[in-house]
Amino acid sequence: MKKIDILFCYPLFDKVFFMEPVGVCMLLSYLKSLGFYPETDDGFIRGESCETVAERVVSRRPRAIGLSINAEREISEGLKLVQALRQKGYKGPIIAGGAFAAMEQVRLLQDHDIDYVVVGDGEEPFAELLSAIIQNKKRLNISGVAGSGKVPAVKRAAIKNLDRLPYMDRSIFRRIIEHNGGSLSGLQATVSTGRGCFANCAFCSIKSFARMNTGPSYRERSVFDIVEEMKRLYREFGIKDFYFCSGQFLAPNLKKSREKCAWFKACVAELPFRPSIFLYIRCDNVTREIVEDLRDAGVTTLFVGVESFDHDTLRMLRKDLSPEEIISALQVLESAGYSADYRSFFRLKVGFIMFTPWTNLRGMDRNLFYCRRFRIPPKKMLYALQVHPDNQFPQGSYNVVERESVHFARLEGEIGEVYRAYSTVLQTVFTPLETMRSYQKADLGLPKHLEKASYELVDSLNDLLYNTFGEILKAAPQGKAKSFSLKAQSHVKQLLEKSLYANLLKELAKATEPSRVSCPEAYLNRGLDNPQVIDPDFYSKGVRYP
Repeated sequence: MKKIDILFCYPLFDKVFFMEPVGVCMLLSYLKSLGFYPETDDGFIRGESCETVAERVVSRRPRAIGLSINAEREISEGLKLVQALRQKGYKGPIIAGGAFAAMEQVRLLQDHDIDYVVVGDGEEPFAELLSAIIQNKKRLNISGVAGSGKVPAVKRAAIKNLDRLPYMDRSIFRRIIEHNGGSLSGLQATVSTGRGCFANCAFCSIKSFARMNTGPSYRERSVFDIVEEMKRLYREFGIKDFYFCSGQFLAPNLKKSREKCAWFKACVAELPFRPSIFLYIRCDNVTREIVEDLRDAGVTTLFVGVESFDHDTLRMLRKDLSPEEIISALQVLESAGYSADYRSFFRLKVGFIMFTPWTNLRGMDRNLFYCRRFRIPPKKMLYALQVHPDNQFPQGSYNVVERESVHFARLEGEIGEVYRAYSTVLQTVFTPLETMRSYQKADLGLPKHLEKASYELVDSLNDLLYNTFGEILKAAPQGKAKSFSLKAQSHVKQLLEKSLYANLLKELAKATEPSRVSCPEAYLNRGLDNPQVIDPDFYSKGVRYP
């Protein structure tokens, strides 16, 4: 049997995850094109434990093991896997890559049993590093690779022409379909449309990761190359639903964005199918012409980073947008048929950061008004500022609290009280709310009376949350936020009893039982352990950061 050159692991355990790890899949195709033999462990699509994954990976005896760490919460899981691998006797090199591995390269190499961290675009440094490992070279001098005695990594030039890279490897996607009972129901094929971002938001890890290379911080694939990949995916799998995972789809200025959208619409019109696409844009890219072209091209879900409707908060986040510009963009999207209301066919998803160290009660009241006006889900109103080592906030401007390697800005005074009070209420609401939404998203063909009942319950819970947040804001200056949250919890329980939630849940489970084989488990499992919905006392302690 041919020896595996590198076995990639995606450190997500004990929960089914039905998305392709983009960086890993791109590395697979690139390394294969150069004659290497890379593989990926697929324990994450079966919800396996860390111990199970580690045991299988070690038994396959790869030359090297790769860890994908693209989100902060994956650091703790990745380190848990490293420890398990070493305990089970693996002595070969372990290589970490991804945005958060790159930003934490010093800590990962100094404090943990990781041999190398690849930073920035991974294709070329990974290939050079693997060649050196196979040739048993001891002294390495590879730009874009941090290792013993070479921390941080020397920056490497960014890959300018993304079209020259091979398309993503789809072996994981094939296994996801198999695990989904051979059905495409609820699945999306992930497509990378570019790298980096042209904006300068202080909190964003995308821009931080782009700075790990020299050269342009934002690079786009050509529209033709993107649409050609969609066509190939349709021919190979029959898939019509696509997730454009890059943090920005459009160009740095409106003229180029309009041209790109018109060309994208024209190219998509030539496809032998009608796609459904999820993609990301900025509010300053929103014009009626651009949005209508995207809608006509099959973009059914748009994600925009609103973050706040408060001027002071937007300034600290360095969004380079005013509240009025954001409101105007949302109105344009609304006029083109996109809505944050969860029942909308053309869905608007919104990035939002309600709680920051610089937000005051007046700003939060303004946020509440516009969240309700544009039907931004009230669970988003708990989101607090997540920070990382390379963000661009003023030094010492906030304290940090940590949970499972995820860092949040500490909230002080009345803002902290509001957070704790609203968190207490949302904890009571979250499981029934997300359970109903999971059944709705899975598109299981519910009987009409159950579908109607589930939507009525979600609407009632959302309205209760909007109202509760407003009452908590009023109670906070008198120090009564906590007592009001306890009263609101009682209202939630009464609402659930009145809606016969327990009976509805039993009926839903019974009605969908025949569909469970083809139902994507990710829809029924995800959301119930959302890291933003954390214990009310989470912000009681903090440490200086960085």
